Amino acid sequence: MRTSPGAGAALAAATMLSIVVSIVACESPPPIHVFQAQQMSDALQGTFGERLSDHRTCTGASANVDQLITCMDAHGYSFIAMGPDYPAAECWQLRQANAEGRMPPPYCFQRRHPSGS
Repeated sequence: MRTSPGAGAALAAATMLSIVVSIVACESPPPIHVFQAQQMSDALQGTFGERLSDHRTCTGASANVDQLITCMDAHGYSFIAMGPDYPAAECWQLRQANAEGRMPPPYCFQRRHPSGS
């Protein structure tokens, strides 16, 4: 049985479309990690600039990681919780090593929530 070129093209397009729909339907969206949610929350609340500014101030006033953490704590930020996900592994590696004199970047700190909230 022969088909016209137009019918063949339509059949090929329909087949490709069904394959694409099948692939898309089987994939779930990537999960949002705590770090990404925190960054989004900071951006929406307008506090990312505050954290960056506080981090610059503390980095300039600190000779080592412990002093940076103390300063950021005084500004209301906690060091990110230890864990295997990004950026915790990088942040804790910098915190524990500090051999190169590299300070943990601003995203290694999270604003503490007031107690009772």
